[in-house]
Amino acid sequence: MKNTQILIRKTTFLTTLLFIVGIVCLSTGCKDDPKDPTISELKVCIESGIDNVLCQSNTSTFDEDTPAIYISGIFDNIDQNTNITFTLFGKDSNANWINLSTTTNSPSETGTFEDDVVRFRMNAFFKKSEDVQWAKTDYRIDVEIAGAQADDSVEFEVE
Repeated sequence: MKNTQILIRKTTFLTTLLFIVGIVCLSTGCKDDPKDPTISELKVCIESGIDNVLCQSNTSTFDEDTPAIYISGIFDNIDQNTNITFTLFGKDSNANWINLSTTTNSPSETGTFEDDVVRFRMNAFFKKSEDVQWAKTDYRIDVEIAGAQADDSVEFEVE
């Protein structure tokens, strides 16, 4: 009888403990540790396609009179205030990469999002000046997520 009472107390204690752990988990969302930010599906194109955000396919060659070159990608495990930097490089006559232009924006600048959204589709573009064509050379756009070890790049050429 005494062993039965001890067993009942232990079972009641363990059941109560599991119940409390379950309540705590539900109240905090049982979230995993934050995942590292990533960049995927980085593409360049003449104009963005799907919902005017993502390039439908990657273009490797542009004409020198192309008005603007778009770059798009999917950015995971970031929040809506995370800065994304897009940097355009061109090769000079000595085949050195030269920084031509940089633009930085965040998902919050492109719309309103719920706090729990961690995946954003974003784009940026680089325009040629109205009276000067793109130089015929190789180009590269580097993309970096601020404060993270996440970066990627894509290369193309103007003929």
